[in-house]
Amino acid sequence: MNSFLAPAYSIYVNSQYASSGTSSDFRADIPGALVPPESGRTTRVAVTSATIPLTYYGVTSANNILNVNDVEGVTSSNNTLQVADDYPVTSSNNTLGVGEFNGSGTTFTVTIPTGFYTQNSFISALNTALTTASAASGFSFTYTCSISGNIIELSTNQGSPNYSIFELGAPSTCLALLGITAGSGGTPHFNNSAIVFGSSSVPFKNPYNVTLPVGGYTSAQFVAALNTAMTAASVSSGLGLVFTSRINTSTSVITFSTSTSGYQATLTLGSPTTMTTLLGVPNTGSATFSSSSTYSSGSPSAISKAYNATIPPGSYTIDSFETALNGAMTAASAASGYSNTFTSTIDTDTGSIVFSLTPGTSNAGAILTFGAPTTADGILGLPLSGFSPFFNATTDYDAPGVVNIAGPREILIRSPSFITNCYESRTTNDSTILAIMQIQGEPFQDLVYSPAVPKIFATLGAVIRHIDIQITDENGNVLNLNGAPVLIQLAFYYC
Repeated sequence: MNSFLAPAYSIYVNSQYASSGTSSDFRADIPGALVPPESGRTTRVAVTSATIPLTYYGVTSANNILNVNDVEGVTSSNNTLQVADDYPVTSSNNTLGVGEFNGSGTTFTVTIPTGFYTQNSFISALNTALTTASAASGFSFTYTCSISGNIIELSTNQGSPNYSIFELGAPSTCLALLGITAGSGGTPHFNNSAIVFGSSSVPFKNPYNVTLPVGGYTSAQFVAALNTAMTAASVSSGLGLVFTSRINTSTSVITFSTSTSGYQATLTLGSPTTMTTLLGVPNTGSATFSSSSTYSSGSPSAISKAYNATIPPGSYTIDSFETALNGAMTAASAASGYSNTFTSTIDTDTGSIVFSLTPGTSNAGAILTFGAPTTADGILGLPLSGFSPFFNATTDYDAPGVVNIAGPREILIRSPSFITNCYESRTTNDSTILAIMQIQGEPFQDLVYSPAVPKIFATLGAVIRHIDIQITDENGNVLNLNGAPVLIQLAFYYC
């Protein structure tokens, strides 16, 4: 102790007799209060001795949660989705003026039903509209329309000298859909010899297949990868829709959407689509959505389900910790519905955990969440943010850090009652540390602090009627001493 300072008096604090709190976070009342000295003098404080029981657990309620995503793996047998980008036909571009001649002539206007079309559905609708209108005119030509290399070809069932033409001006408004340049007069005559009319490609596209990379995904990762793959495939197809589907994290239901206005997308829910189970959609039929209307799968996606595995608080050996960790993860997986059996081990050479499992289904695996809601990052040697790689029956995940189930390296005595001129902060704006003790001894022994020269700190200077004490680890986390009492001697000095 500093030779020129003698304590004015000392206070012995026993957490058993605290006015409130626990043995590691409590308030002790001061009989008569601590009154500042006369003007010109200050009160200072020091911890002159302390006894802290090493009764805390290495695994506590503050560091025992591991968030796990049970994942249905994406394989080459379930990673395909067929999509069609549908082009709009509206009341402003759906009419075609037609002339027919079979010794006499007639003209009429064909109206294509409004709606969204692929190449195949548009060709079918055009053939039907032309043939139906011809029958109504009394000539009954049968039309056959096809597309080759995105260029339109037309023919009828009529031989020479009979023929048909299309008007290049009014009342034709759909010429751009046919790849025909508007003008005056009519198109070349055509009959049962096919005529290529289009000078440019038609805007209609046929369905395309979206293929997701094989691997494991969390729900959010899956939808992000799906949007990326669908958008890239649409760009390659020609229309370039941007897909913005999302998943409800509570229900796991996917809502399909696109941010590209004016178009519609159609999902094929049967073959060749193979990811219906992962998407939570029916296995037959089709579904449509656009920028103004969405499509919800209705059933939960089977891609992933997140849950918290809670390791029971306690003190563990390596073997008992492996058992507790695997038991907690396996039980939580069973409750989630995937029923993965976790068989993780701690490598005694490196001190790190090798996460492994036996899958509940052939394609199942898991992905760990780093950071909230996981709180066991530190004891498990995991990163503090992001996700682990997908691990399953054939691939393990090696944690990059070392397992730490021994507990803190240091014990700190803190008091918010004295916050001036204390130990330098270990975290921002934290200057409440009165003493720092290195851990020595075995679990359930007492850690005794008795410095030869106590560190003395200034107080706030106000009347102090009680003292708040916290026993924390080196990171500022209050330790759970499981009710064992803390003994601290505080000395006060006037100077």
